[in-house]
Amino acid sequence: MDTKTNTQKFFRDHKSDILCLAINPAGTICVTGEASSHLCIWDVATQTLIEKVSKPMKKGIRHVAFSPNGKFIAASDMTEDHVCTIFELLTKKDKNGKMISQIATGNGGKANVMSLGFNATSD
Repeated sequence: MDTKTNTQKFFRDHKSDILCLAINPAGTICVTGEASSHLCIWDVATQTLIEKVSKPMKKGIRHVAFSPNGKFIAASDMTEDHVCTIFELLTKKDKNGKMISQIATGNGGKANVMSLGFNATSD
């Protein structure tokens, strides 16, 4: 929100309900998780989509979190196995034109995942 002009900007690339949101420590990048299993990574200042990711999550994104250094994103889905995935934000596009790379994924177990985060002292 711009308090000088009393106006707001909106990110409009979502196609379904937003279930979770996290902002990197610098306050420049936001990640949002949709009910339709998409992660949207976008620029806070311009509301420009950086990357939209749909795999390996299969059912609604329940939680997202940034690492303390802002280089990694963790996400968990709403499947019975509560798949948790770690992504690395790249500083430039890879050979496939992507700005994000999946580096780990695994089942979180049958019990509900109630929150997701990184160790505050981790890099």
